[in-house]
Amino acid sequence: MVINLIREDIKNLLDKNAILMCIMAIFFTFISYFLGDINEGTSIANFMKIEGFLILYIVFFIELAKSTLIGDKISKKIEFILANGLTRKELIVKYMISIMIATFVILAPSIILILLKIKISAPIIVNLFFSIIFESAIVVMMILYTININKLNGLQIKLILSMMVIMGICFLLYYFTNMIELYLALKITIFTIILIFLSIKTNKERIVISYY
Repeated sequence: MVINLIREDIKNLLDKNAILMCIMAIFFTFISYFLGDINEGTSIANFMKIEGFLILYIVFFIELAKSTLIGDKISKKIEFILANGLTRKELIVKYMISIMIATFVILAPSIILILLKIKISAPIIVNLFFSIIFESAIVVMMILYTININKLNGLQIKLILSMMVIMGICFLLYYFTNMIELYLALKITIFTIILIFLSIKTNKERIVISYY
């Protein structure tokens, strides 16, 4: 059941708008590709480039999440799915996987350009993996948690600013310690605390209630 729902979501998300979003992503990545000399950068410089990509990722992920999740909340499709045996955890994972796949398809050319210009290291891989998982889960749960749909209009700005604040806090720790490991540890800790809070608050009763 979950696999079929994921396939349906991906099919709906990868429409004509997805092509336009892909072109926009390539354009902005192309500019960054030539304006930034990444090869000669330090480890933290490469890290910041990846953080820039993660902001681009979250912008597109939120856009796709809003287009599918809001519609499903308003149409009561989520309520129907939950009433037919899908658990809260499976619902969150379903949306995460489908929107992540659609986002990666759109950003595929940008990802290739970025990976060609940075030096891949274990910290960068860890940062990418955990950031994408945590940020995707946070977006999905925040939308599911929100009752007043009108409040989701400014979700992108709020989340991007929040991600930038977290990045700034982590960078300050790196500045004083010069340890990428601590940068990662603090970032993962902050994301984990946010996810635990949202997980506690986002129950089935909260998910199915919505108005606009």
